Amino acid sequence: SSENAIRGLLMHLMDIPPDRIQDVQIPTGLPLVFNLEKRCIQLLDDGVERESPTALWEQYNFGTAPELLFKPCTADPDELTSNSNKNKKKKTTQKNN
Repeated sequence: SSENAIRGLLMHLMDIPPDRIQDVQIPTGLPLVFNLEKRCIQLLDDGVERESPTALWEQYNFGTAPELLFKPCTADPDELTSNSNKNKKKKTTQKNN
């Protein structure tokens, strides 16, 4: 199903452990935006004012572990670039060996 495909992608993008991915549900019809630079998921603002930032988790079913999806979007872009370059070098080194 498409939910399983999305769950699999999110497992890799969000570094969700394989044994925890079954705790994540993807609501139907709710746009999720993945921020590549900050490696986090953001929801499109629907204009509804809520009492708390986690109120959306209660409104939509994200499963028993929504915190696995919604990590703070505070990653430093320089840090991500640095990590990406390290991974590229590691892969190149592995290919050459």
